[in-house]
Amino acid sequence: MKACGWVKLHRKITEWGWYQDSHMVHLFIHLIASANHKDGEWRGTEVKKGQLICGLHSLSETTGITTRSLRTCLSRLEQGNEITRKTTNKFTIITVCKYEEYQSETNDNKQECKECKNEKNEEKLKHSRVSSEPCPHLEIVKLYNEKLPQLPAVKPSLWNGTRKKHLQARWMEDEERQTLTWWENLFDSVGKSPFLLGEGPKGWRADLGWIVIPSNLVKILEGKYTDQNGRRGTEDDEREFEERLARLSKLREDYQEA
Repeated sequence: MKACGWVKLHRKITEWGWYQDSHMVHLFIHLIASANHKDGEWRGTEVKKGQLICGLHSLSETTGITTRSLRTCLSRLEQGNEITRKTTNKFTIITVCKYEEYQSETNDNKQECKECKNEKNEEKLKHSRVSSEPCPHLEIVKLYNEKLPQLPAVKPSLWNGTRKKHLQARWMEDEERQTLTWWENLFDSVGKSPFLLGEGPKGWRADLGWIVIPSNLVKILEGKYTDQNGRRGTEDDEREFEERLARLSKLREDYQEA
């Protein structure tokens, strides 16, 4: 009689201790595929769901595994509580111990296995912990002072107000930014821009408060202040900066006249 239907095979089999033994994997999958999917009977002998009747030689012919290797594999499966065996003078009844768990009739498209749900819940909990992690302001300030001594130093005791809120927001808005390594790499990028280090036409220098302003951070990440050689700010950025300074100067003059 030809085999029909299908069986389930969980991806976690790749974590099985015998997964790298081809004979073990071959035999175990064969037993799962050959076991009864419902209670039955063979020549007056009850064969329950998850069981199959076979002999060592017939099993060897079907799988192509030598009888010697089969004895070893079956013994290992039995010791690992994967199967049990009941031998008579005519045949052997093999029971796949967790067949019901392996071949549950629940709808896989609507119901996930308990292990997968637990793993997903743990992953969600992990992400929620990360995203709610408070911003390590003092550590980032210290890193900034160490990596960029050319820029205005920040006194930790005076790190407050809008600057602190901006840094907190930049930390929280992207999970990738929630490590000190990310901020170290950012400060390395700033250090590769002579324009940000004060070598522009006006000698202006960036500082941490300026870096964490949303629009400024985006430009740094996009490499707008560094050329391909990492040596010089682009002319467009210098021109834009000059225009901003001019507007600020005009606003200051208008304010003083008023």
